[in-house]
Amino acid sequence: MNKLLREALASGFGSGLKFADTERHDPYKSFRFEVEISGHMVFARAGFQKVSGLKMNTDVIEYREGGDNLTVSKSPGLTKFEPITLERGMSEDTDMWDWASKIFHIDETAHEQVKYRANVKIKLKGRNGEVVKAWEIPNAWISRYETGEFDAMGNNVMIETIELQHEGWKKIYG
Repeated sequence: MNKLLREALASGFGSGLKFADTERHDPYKSFRFEVEISGHMVFARAGFQKVSGLKMNTDVIEYREGGDNLTVSKSPGLTKFEPITLERGMSEDTDMWDWASKIFHIDETAHEQVKYRANVKIKLKGRNGEVVKAWEIPNAWISRYETGEFDAMGNNVMIETIELQHEGWKKIYG
């Protein structure tokens, strides 16, 4: 079958044949990413093993109008953002614990709560290491800090986990 005929069939019937005739674009790999944290504290440059929870969900409000007994109208309601979880191998760096503990610390001299929010950027990288997509989570704070399990019979790496609360995220690149 010649190329013109394949393109006509693909565009007319949605068969996907046109994709095979064009330059292929592989999906991005999930292991090529970088997390940048900035705020009122200093963070180590240790990489994260895993980031999860970049999710949002908008409630659906259903209603019916008088006289319209056959269909239900739908409109968007409240949008909720899931907590974001970051995991990394534990090392001598104490930056994650220092950030998490700011929630319950009080500045003795000023008698006020220490600033505990930070801005987080998650950057997805392409094959050549260039940033292809990025998300920003402003005013995030740690609601859960967890160390890995202590196991005398195991040989795993100790994993440090934090859970971030926030009011929403936005895509800033890509």
